[in-house]
Amino acid sequence: MDWRLILQIKNIIVKKAYFICHFKDKAHLKEAPAHFYIIIPTQDDNFMLLCMITSKVEKKIRYYTLTNKKALQSLVYLDKKDLQFLSLDCSVMDCNQSEYIENMELVRRIDEEIGFKIIIEPDKFQEGLKEKIKQAIIVSPLIKPFIKKKLL
Repeated sequence: MDWRLILQIKNIIVKKAYFICHFKDKAHLKEAPAHFYIIIPTQDDNFMLLCMITSKVEKKIRYYTLTNKKALQSLVYLDKKDLQFLSLDCSVMDCNQSEYIENMELVRRIDEEIGFKIIIEPDKFQEGLKEKIKQAIIVSPLIKPFIKKKLL
């Protein structure tokens, strides 16, 4: 386990700030690519919310249209104006799928061969985007109430 990585993540988590990172999640299929993730701080210093950014916008819309229309309001649409590093014109953050995980769980899930990179530092994260994300989590019919209460 890379202790520099652990310290890097802990130093950011302590700031209680949103940030964006890029890594390959060991919990996904072996052939799955690395993704961008938004890390959302919580009131508990040992836990965070982890939410992946995906380019499969139509798939998400179709899924929630068929299964739970209320969940559509918890999709946060992103484009290059919001996040310049995105390669496609439209991506989505599915706040219904936000995971409440321990900080060390994040470290365990990072594929060290691919590595971990912070894309947007906490002090550079847009305030407007933070509010959109927070509201999308709060209105999500799929996120448990105790998790919603943990948001800062």
